[in-house]
Amino acid sequence: MSETLSCLFLLALSLNPQTVREREVSTSTNNKLTETLVALKDPGAPRAFLSQQLGDEMMALAEKDHQPPRPLVMAFTDELTGALLGRKLNKDQITSVQQAIGEIMRRNESSNLEPASRLRETLAAIGVGSEKVQLVLKDLIAVGEAVRGIDDCNVRACGQ
Repeated sequence: MSETLSCLFLLALSLNPQTVREREVSTSTNNKLTETLVALKDPGAPRAFLSQQLGDEMMALAEKDHQPPRPLVMAFTDELTGALLGRKLNKDQITSVQQAIGEIMRRNESSNLEPASRLRETLAAIGVGSEKVQLVLKDLIAVGEAVRGIDDCNVRACGQ
């Protein structure tokens, strides 16, 4: 029975295209991403440093052959850290921002609209002004298009 379970476990691992190492890196990066987002709650936190750290974490989430240009990622992290710095995000809001970032950095068949909508709702819920939300979403979508390609979502449709 034990051998059968071991074989099934190994079979399941082999069917998953993501290696154990990739899952460990992804989990580690997600944990770091969460720590960075939590650090942004402090209004005195070093914005430039956290923006850089967030950019590094985002780049680590992207597949090696589908990484967006670093300047696009940094433009997004600059806008996002400016929007979040000093805001008291709760655990669900942090998770929502983290999921939006994770989705946008993965190359899959879904639209950029879903992560952009999730981020828009979260930013609005914590009181970020609509002009700032538009800037953040524009940069998020640019990153998504660099990773996934252009889809039918434009800034106006995603930002409203």
